[in-house]
Amino acid sequence: MRKLFKKFDLLNRLKLYEGWFTDTFKTWEPEKISILHIDADYYTSVKLSLETFYKYVSPGGYVVLDDYGTYGGCKKAVDNFLSTKNHTLVRIDRTGYYFKK
Repeated sequence: MRKLFKKFDLLNRLKLYEGWFTDTFKTWEPEKISILHIDADYYTSVKLSLETFYKYVSPGGYVVLDDYGTYGGCKKAVDNFLSTKNHTLVRIDRTGYYFKK
């Protein structure tokens, strides 16, 4: 991933956090998010990602879910989260979906 960011001269514009979600999410609070890309397979990871960062997604912003179509835990977490929201999931491909806030 770092090689790709370096190739497109993005390293100076990004801050990468390595570690478990439960540890690293506490270390960063964004102002706003235009695109929230969640690439997590397990229920707890996806749930934590949505609960932590959804509130920072700007109106009209997007939430991309990399593993919704493949992993049951991801699907369950997203479905539970969206059960209280008025968003429509859109399929990208076999595994990826997104919704607009």
